[in-house]
Amino acid sequence: MSILALVSCFITSAQACDFWRDEDGVWQVDCSFDKESYGKYLIDIRGRRSRAGYQLRLPNLQIRRFRYSSIGGGRDVEVFADVRNVGVVVSTAVTTVITFDVLDPLNRLAPINGSLRPVTVPAIGGNSEVRVSFGTISLPNRSQDWDVGVVGFVDPPTPAQPTRGNLIESNENDNAHMDVCRSYGPMPDVSGPHACL
Repeated sequence: MSILALVSCFITSAQACDFWRDEDGVWQVDCSFDKESYGKYLIDIRGRRSRAGYQLRLPNLQIRRFRYSSIGGGRDVEVFADVRNVGVVVSTAVTTVITFDVLDPLNRLAPINGSLRPVTVPAIGGNSEVRVSFGTISLPNRSQDWDVGVVGFVDPPTPAQPTRGNLIESNENDNAHMDVCRSYGPMPDVSGPHACL
């Protein structure tokens, strides 16, 4: 409205000014100035009314990436997850579930063993990230390459909350992340997934 007042002071000498609001609530102003040497001018000023509204401020947890560390001479792979709160407020501590599968790349990715591991992720501030360790997974041997498939769910659905987890988030559809890495044996095949380093 202050811009509108300044404009009206500026155009008080105008012969004709029309002010109106269109169907979107935008103020429209058309003024015509008749001057002998300048001809007819049209000034078009637009301003949008700001509407007060409510904005839900919620956390939003995501597994951004998995990180790996080969330990025990390559016999074990330690798995970490970088969990990020892309929301604007602090989250509560939540459970994150990771499933591991050791796959045999020489036998059409036949699963050898797997496990399910829940870990509690601490409270995370808005736009912050924490790294959580999910422990190690043992490989059958070091005589060949092994693929490690990892699927993680941060704040997974529960029987009490089948459509979301215990934490109400701004986006409940981005809580899962999947990755596969390869632990190399003595004759590595580097054409597969990235290395479990």
